[in-house]
Amino acid sequence: MKRILFLLIFLYAQTSISTELKGTPEELKRYFYPNKVTVTLHGYAERVVQSDTATVSIIVSTEAKEMRGALAENSRIRQQVIATLVNSGIAKNDIQTASFSTSPEIGYFSKRPTSYNSVNKINVAVTTEQQFSAVASLVDEFKSVSLGEIKYKHSKKKELNRELVSEALADVIAKKVIYEEQLGIKLKVYDIGSLTNRNRYESDGIDEEIVVTGLRRSSYSQKSSTPEPLSFGELNYSTHRSVTFEIIESD
Repeated sequence: MKRILFLLIFLYAQTSISTELKGTPEELKRYFYPNKVTVTLHGYAERVVQSDTATVSIIVSTEAKEMRGALAENSRIRQQVIATLVNSGIAKNDIQTASFSTSPEIGYFSKRPTSYNSVNKINVAVTTEQQFSAVASLVDEFKSVSLGEIKYKHSKKKELNRELVSEALADVIAKKVIYEEQLGIKLKVYDIGSLTNRNRYESDGIDEEIVVTGLRRSSYSQKSSTPEPLSFGELNYSTHRSVTFEIIESD
């Protein structure tokens, strides 16, 4: 008799267990918050500013029959380059060695190296046209020096990013007011959408586009005997934000 009673209690407990809820986050949201009518509004902000900082790469390349000779010559020229830049008014902290490499040159009819190349990359931060010109003139002063890539920046980028986000959200709110006034509804923030970010290297959903104006520079293998004018380029910053609103009241 006790066994039968225990079996009945067990079966009753099994049938009383509630069903487990399963589904995607979106499906569960619809289950707990049914019949919500929403609208998604988008905001956009853009700003074009003049870059006020640039990082210029200098390539020092030397060659000699022995590796130690190529290294010694590269070190000698590199020290002269740094001294020239410091004398032109560029702070030593703004001159940084970025990378270094050596490679052998093998002849067509020999397995032994005929010479060695030593290449050193130096990054120089400049903030004025005069400093930019001082860096560019190194190409004509040193035969083993060439200009590499040039990266532009804005010194107040973080502040600018915050302003852009604020403007994009203000754009969303302005559209919200229009919807409420024209359609006779009330909107309440329901969800903040994902960021549209074209440039994956930019953080905080800020897209950065560089527009170079009036820039002239030498390639690694070409050097100009006459320095040409240099100028900073423009930076185009933009951001896109989306906010989903719930319609909580309508006429």
